[in-house]
Amino acid sequence: MNDQSSIDHAFTRKLTEIIRANLENENFGVKELARETGMSRFNLNRKLHFISRKTINQFIREVRLERAMEMLRQESVTASEVSNEVGFSSPAYFSIL
Repeated sequence: MNDQSSIDHAFTRKLTEIIRANLENENFGVKELARETGMSRFNLNRKLHFISRKTINQFIREVRLERAMEMLRQESVTASEVSNEVGFSSPAYFSIL
């Protein structure tokens, strides 16, 4: 891994840690993540998009959904319980249509 990719990996890992620390807060979003990182929303979005080709909202949603998937696979919990634990206001995210 070159220096830039290790820096990028450390950056996304730090974002993931911040998001996971705030999972239960369904109102945790772009503004809060930017505040936690000490960056403006514009610069955070620009840097994250450059690294991952994702918006901040997409990144936050994916971290929440990855944790939800882990919980559903490893624990005996309901979709409703998981949705509350990972900050989704509705268990509809986990419904199969």
